[in-house]
Amino acid sequence: MQCLKNQTSIEAVDKLLQKINENIDTASGTGVFLTGDPDSLPSPYKKVFVENIKYAECLQRGVYCFAFKWIPHAELSYEQLKLIDCTNKKCSDDNPHGTCNGSCLCIKNNPLPNGQECV
Repeated sequence: MQCLKNQTSIEAVDKLLQKINENIDTASGTGVFLTGDPDSLPSPYKKVFVENIKYAECLQRGVYCFAFKWIPHAELSYEQLKLIDCTNKKCSDDNPHGTCNGSCLCIKNNPLPNGQECV
């Protein structure tokens, strides 16, 4: 399985860096993490949402995951992210990260029948 581990949007990171440069307290957001779940078939993945997390902490937690992303609360709330359905969505080649929108994460060349898909 291949995937870009950190799938945080470039825009979110740019806005965060601007806030840091302005000495404003860094924003909180939601971390979305893709972990293994051997009890779940046909998809061997489990998506975990962590609310009120800063980007730096998301990076630290993401080390132990297949893929992850951080979405600032200013973009989408925790509740909105949990409602996003990633079923039958494909990874975007237009996005420089090759990722999926919202709380969806891209898994490329995975063992699932669809190959490149959002989960």
